[in-house]
This record gives sequence, C-alpha cells and structure tokens, in this order.
Amino acid sequence: MHIEDLLQIVESAEAERFVGALFRRKFGSAPPDFPRHFLALYSPDGSTWQAVGYVNYWQRQAAFMAGGLVIEDRAYRTMPSQHRALIRSAGGIAERLMASSLRMLPANDVVWAYVGDTRSGRVLGRVGYEHTQVERIMAYWTRHCSSDEKRRLAEEITAVGPF
Repeated sequence: MHIEDLLQIVESAEAERFVGALFRRKFGSAPPDFPRHFLALYSPDGSTWQAVGYVNYWQRQAAFMAGGLVIEDRAYRTMPSQHRALIRSAGGIAERLMASSLRMLPANDVVWAYVGDTRSGRVLGRVGYEHTQVERIMAYWTRHCSSDEKRRLAEEITAVGPF
C-alpha cells in the first residue's frame, strides 16, 4: 500500500460542502468564500473518500496567503492502525496537505501563513516555512530576498491582520 492509496490532496471550489462542519467546529465560522481551497481526502477502503483536512490560499500581489489549516483529528481514531502508521510515516495529514498544496500554486514570490498554534508552526517548519520577526507570521520564500527585504515584507503583511 502507498500513501496515495490512502490520502489525496485536491483543489476544490466547494469548501463548504466538504469541510463546512469541520471548519465551524474548529474556528467557529464558515470556511472563507475566496479561492483557493485544498482538501486532504482519506480513503479507508480505496473507493470512498472523506475530507480530513483543509487549507485555503488567496493571492495578494505576488504572494499567496495561507490560512484556515484544519485537520479532522477524529479521523485518526477511526483509521486502522496500519493506515495511521503509513500516514504518520509520510509526515501526517497536515504536512502532506501543506507540502502538496504549495506545489499546486502558480509561481509567486512568497507564501505567508498566519500561525494560530504551536503544532501548526512545527508542521509549517517541516514543509519549509520560516519564522519571521512578526509574531504568528511565517513565510515560505520562493525567490531569494535579502534579510532587509524579508523584514520589510513581513512588516507590510501585518497590516492584513489574521488570515
């Protein structure tokens, strides 16, 4: 069995349909209505798929903003142990979702992430995001920037607020 037999990352225009209840339970509101929505889909039997993770991105100039990362932790409890082991050995749902969705975005200068908790920060770090001098803001740099430029861009992004 391969990880792709169990876990697929797809883009969908229908966040509400697939993760509306999960998003509300975790964040207390509906998923954002702006693009782009990425889902982690799990298949327990090779024929049916259920959403077990979500992240959204929106474009701002030559950058993307990543937000709303949420994982259905309860799904792990219902998985057979061999499925849990294979998914965890591949980095886990969140890491697969973030790494795969980054590769599906068009060329850009940077992807920003607003980090709401320590666990998300660790996942993003494993994917290649870096902490910035701005609390809760991490960056995935897709082009070379000087330290001064990184600092300036991170300070500018704070005007956006949580995303």
